[in-house]
Amino acid sequence: MKLSMGYPDHVFERQMLANHLAGNPITKMKSCISRKDFRKIQRYIMTRVAVAPEVQEYIINIAENLRNHPELTLGPSPRATIAMMNAARAWACVEGRNYVTPDDIKKLAQPVFAHRLILNAQAQVRHVEPQNIISEVIARVPAPVTKKQ
Repeated sequence: MKLSMGYPDHVFERQMLANHLAGNPITKMKSCISRKDFRKIQRYIMTRVAVAPEVQEYIINIAENLRNHPELTLGPSPRATIAMMNAARAWACVEGRNYVTPDDIKKLAQPVFAHRLILNAQAQVRHVEPQNIISEVIARVPAPVTKKQ
């Protein structure tokens, strides 16, 4: 996934500089969860958060539409669809569910897919944004109607 936080405001950036005067503050951070507990959460997500076949098909349909988009030279790989499924499972867990919804896929499509797309030359010249292509495909590909797991 690629997430963009933008630039900090002036005051926050000044605080960031001050925090780095004595070294990198990340080296002083303490764990908030043990490695063992983190692995338990990972196992739970991988074994207990369901992805219905219809939602799996939805992920593939989005990826195939991106792969065939006329403004792209390269779309998301099969590895990207796996990353999407796993990101959606983790998101569902964070949201307190043990199942993935089509809305989870819609929400995560930009951060999971955008940096994996390569625009063709014409799209680059026109400064097309991969995010816009993803939005277009999400709007065009019908989402499945799923029942609560």
